[in-house]
Amino acid sequence: MAKAYDRISWTFLIAVMRKFGFSENWIDMIRGLLQDICGVEALSRSLNSLNDFIGFTPFSMDLRDPMINHLAYANDIVIFYDGNNMTLKLIKKAIDMYEKASGQKVNNDKSFFITAPHTYAARINRIRNATCYMDKTFPFSYLGCPIYFGRKTSNLFDGMVSKVIKKLNG
Repeated sequence: MAKAYDRISWTFLIAVMRKFGFSENWIDMIRGLLQDICGVEALSRSLNSLNDFIGFTPFSMDLRDPMINHLAYANDIVIFYDGNNMTLKLIKKAIDMYEKASGQKVNNDKSFFITAPHTYAARINRIRNATCYMDKTFPFSYLGCPIYFGRKTSNLFDGMVSKVIKKLNG
């Protein structure tokens, strides 16, 4: 038996929203939002399941650290991996399956990868060819926060500070 309220019919939900007087634009917006949330959750779970595959090597700084292969918020996602070919193929397969199932596509123009400093050009080119993404270097911004490698310096946070000051000044 299913748990109470663990699923709901779209037809029922739309009928209830119409009965409550929601406009069609509002209903479409809510439906799109729920589909995006469900889609990102499906991709997130698919990426998490990669840790169970033989040949997948998760990104880890230390053996005692948790195995993290991605961070996701809304429709933004950062994927971490160790750089080996099998892991890259498994990640690409998970993304391809998600795209086929959801109808959504990764925006290659906004997607990029970052490698550790002093990574060989051949490895960077291999990743670039396999993903169709361009490479960037640290620091970069994720959800408005600087992601950096090495020692933090105050200039990394200049963008955040100026945004806060701008908001405070109206």
